[in-house]
Amino acid sequence: MAKKIQYTEAFDFAQKAHADQEYKGAQVNEPYINHCARVADGVSSRAKIVAILHDCLEDAGKLPDNLSKVDCQALRHLTRHKGGESYDEYIQRIIVAEGKAGDIAREVKLADLRENLSSICPGHFEHLRPRYMKALRVLEVL
Repeated sequence: MAKKIQYTEAFDFAQKAHADQEYKGAQVNEPYINHCARVADGVSSRAKIVAILHDCLEDAGKLPDNLSKVDCQALRHLTRHKGGESYDEYIQRIIVAEGKAGDIAREVKLADLRENLSSICPGHFEHLRPRYMKALRVLEVL
C-alpha cells in the first residue's frame, strides 16, 4: 500500500501542476499556487490537502497517485466538467455530494469562493461576482 500523501508533497505537486499559470487577483498577476495556498489556509486540517490540490485536475489534468480515496472523491466533486456542465449544475453537484468527501468538497468550495471574491477588484473579473455570491449564499446555509 502506498503511503498517503502529506501536505508538503501535495503543495509541491500543486506548485508544479500550476507552474505556468497565473492567478489574476486584485492587484497583480501572481503565481497560481498563491491562490491555492490561501484556500488551504481557510479550511480545517482534514481539508488542507484537497484545498491545495483543488484546481489541479480541472486546470492541469492530473492528481497525485497517493491520495486517499476520500480526498480523491472530494477533488472529483470539486472538478467542474466544462462544456457539459453549467456553473449552477456544478454547484448543485457539490451541494448533494454525500459522505466525508462531500463535506470536504463543500468546505473547500466555500473557502475557494471567499478567496475568489476577496481577489476581485472593480473592473477585474467583476462579471464573476454575482455567480460567486449566489454560490456562496447557497453553500453557507448547508
